[in-house]
Amino acid sequence: MGLPTSFASAERRSPQEIRRQTAVLTANPIVGRLLDGYPEPAVVLNFERQIVLANDKLVALLGRPREGFIGMRPGEALGCIHGKEEAGGCGTSEFCRECGAVLSILGSQQSGAVDVRECRITRAAPTGDAALDLRVWSTPLAVGGESFTIFAVRDTTDEKRRLVLERMFFHDVLNAVGGLRSILDFWSEFSGADAREMEETARQLAEQVMEEIQAHRDLATAESGDLALSLATVDAHALLANLAQIYGRHPVATRKTIAVARIRGTRTFTSDDVLLRRILGNLLKNALEASAPGETVSLVFESDPAPAFSVHNPAVMTDSVRRQIFQRSFSTKGASGRGIGAWSAKLLAEGYLGGTLSFRSAPGEGTTFTLALPASPRDPGVRGTPS
Repeated sequence: MGLPTSFASAERRSPQEIRRQTAVLTANPIVGRLLDGYPEPAVVLNFERQIVLANDKLVALLGRPREGFIGMRPGEALGCIHGKEEAGGCGTSEFCRECGAVLSILGSQQSGAVDVRECRITRAAPTGDAALDLRVWSTPLAVGGESFTIFAVRDTTDEKRRLVLERMFFHDVLNAVGGLRSILDFWSEFSGADAREMEETARQLAEQVMEEIQAHRDLATAESGDLALSLATVDAHALLANLAQIYGRHPVATRKTIAVARIRGTRTFTSDDVLLRRILGNLLKNALEASAPGETVSLVFESDPAPAFSVHNPAVMTDSVRRQIFQRSFSTKGASGRGIGAWSAKLLAEGYLGGTLSFRSAPGEGTTFTLALPASPRDPGVRGTPS
């Protein structure tokens, strides 16, 4: 679907015009009372999506005086990482095409009605990018012959985190526990080779439950900035072979193949083995979910000039998925998905291991995620967003 022409508009009012519009609004006492009456942070935007007036809840949320964000657009005030990618600022990058805030504002301007949407904003933080989930409302407002928009936000980040936890337990964990219970129900009927096979299956299911719980625990710890690194020597071939074996038994790998396609250069390097397994495991699971029966997911490691892993699958992302893949609550599987795989992989890779996680997806090539690690491992006590 094509975008509205105004979506890419970078036009702004001058500071003098902003001050004039602010005066128009403040001259009407009803506007101020209406804005302060909102239970959530709210602003009045002009047609160019710039903040003209703000309530005290937004001042408290951002922790700075109103003068510090008057004239900005919402994404710029909230610190969205895409707000400075283009000279035009918030609303003009390719990633803004999926932004619920911009779509809500434009939708309200065009329809003349209230427009409510979900919005995901990624902000820079000391331990990599931080996710902010919002529900936003855009409401038309006409004052002094001019068109404005009241834009209100509600922070739903904790709510989204809780939904992720519920999805993890209700889907992955309960599936594994259900399989384990089925084995136990019929355990007395097994003997000999069958009993040994069922014992191995039960062990794998128990390990899957532990892995899901530990992965979520590590993600919560990483987001709070408290995850500690444990550096050791890692054997790339052994790591990939083990991941291929573990995930080869996962339900998402049914009728699909995992291949360690290439190990090039020195096999050993120093890093955090547990975090590497978390990152590569998430990427491998995502690749398997995106693959069709009969297709192969390939794993590659190269050590020159620095350690780098890649995970490839034949599927190609749509432009919409490509723009949102690293957002915390975004899932290619819709409401039933967890939406933490690529996000947590990027958080751990860049916020803790000091590497970079990138991807390429193109017709005829498929999709490849590449984890590039630093030649020298990060000091375990250092945290921060990579340069």
